[in-house]
Amino acid sequence: MTRRKTKLLFYVLLMFYVVYGFIILIFPEIIIMEMSDPIVEIYGLFSSFLILLSLYLYAFSKSIFHYNFISLIIFNTILCAVISYAEAVLNDFEYMTQAEIFVFTSIYLIIYPLIINSLFKLRSSELNNT
Repeated sequence: MTRRKTKLLFYVLLMFYVVYGFIILIFPEIIIMEMSDPIVEIYGLFSSFLILLSLYLYAFSKSIFHYNFISLIIFNTILCAVISYAEAVLNDFEYMTQAEIFVFTSIYLIIYPLIINSLFKLRSSELNNT
């Protein structure tokens, strides 16, 4: 994935997180009812922050992470995607229509491979810099 496409992905994800933050501020009772365990939510927030930071670093050619730490972020991103999808399958799929399940699954199959591809490119660029 090119740096230009990664910039676009970074800005789109940042926009989604900002909108989600505004929704939490405006309708906290709705979001809090749908939240899972607070530890899982904090882990998801931390993972999202690492993903956005890594996308920013790759898109804008910055370098603050070591190669091994980027490998850990890649592993964490894959783990986060699997855990969040599995949690949605176990808790929410019975309430969703087939179209909603298709859209939900498609988003995961489109967004996470793009993120992971960018993380691998960041890791390879860090390896070339060392």
